[in-house]
Amino acid sequence: MEFSVCVTGKLRSGFKAKAVQKDFSELFNVADKDILKNIFSATSPVLIRKGLNLPEAEQYRQKLHDIGMEAMIIDEEGQPLQRIAGTAAGAASSGASSENSSESSVVFYDDDAQGEEGHTTGTLNIDGSSITAAFSWLSDGFSLFKSAPMFWVGCTFLWGIVSIILQIIPMIGSLISSIFSGIMYAFLMLAAHRVSHDEELSFAAVKEDLKPNMMPVGILNILYGIIVAAVGFAAFGMAGDNYMMGIGITVVVVILAGMAFYFAPMLIAVNHLSIPEALQLSLMACIKNILPLILFGVLAIVLSIIGMLPLGLGLLIVMPLLVLATYQAYSEIFVSQ
Repeated sequence: MEFSVCVTGKLRSGFKAKAVQKDFSELFNVADKDILKNIFSATSPVLIRKGLNLPEAEQYRQKLHDIGMEAMIIDEEGQPLQRIAGTAAGAASSGASSENSSESSVVFYDDDAQGEEGHTTGTLNIDGSSITAAFSWLSDGFSLFKSAPMFWVGCTFLWGIVSIILQIIPMIGSLISSIFSGIMYAFLMLAAHRVSHDEELSFAAVKEDLKPNMMPVGILNILYGIIVAAVGFAAFGMAGDNYMMGIGITVVVVILAGMAFYFAPMLIAVNHLSIPEALQLSLMACIKNILPLILFGVLAIVLSIIGMLPLGLGLLIVMPLLVLATYQAYSEIFVSQ
């Protein structure tokens, strides 16, 4: 027997429409905005995949469930494999096609009743890249830069000016500046995400995307500083007079923490992961791709030195370029399944 997977455009509780549409577009490689609009505004079930065996159908249903969409499996006669009572079932039944009677209307799986939790990313796989991938990240990042150079330069200039002004504030200036830098970094990442998916690029649109995760990405820099400072203090305390041991432990912690925080802003802002989940995945990804990331770091240092030569003005190009290249690295390493 063959099975089909359907959706009605309804979202699971706690998921944002824009984020779900983005993930659906990536998952099924659907770039046509009219098609996406029809799927997410449908009043009756929309067929996503047909001619599947049961394990295949369940895999698709689970992927849709994970990105936040209500999904169901139906058999060749249009019968659902499982029914539920309640609002969702009633809504689906009322929108079912006239080919099915009220007794055989398509309804949803009751996934939420089973206590399952999901994220708008579905399952993220971590891919390994060759060492030469660092060059392609920079090349692809430059392509993104060329798509809207004034936007990237303008955002970078704003970032720098506001950070300098915030630093002047007594006592709390550095703290606020650090939070602002985290937010701006995530802002540029979401802007890169929009450009790479051929979506509207505007300050207002990106700001709206960032709003749900503005505070988590903002506190990442603060959290990083606290962790490094606390571990460093403890390391020197345990090392006693052996300062080299304290320095060695601190260096190791700084490197590991840096890897954990490196991709975390993108995983939080783009994939809506929690801070602990983002830190764990970022650390795993950096360890798996340590060689291309080391080369990328070397290239970033060289480009930054070059950017500082003409009175530092070159950094207005180099800094957003490095951010966009980092986004390209993220896009290649983290694959939504």
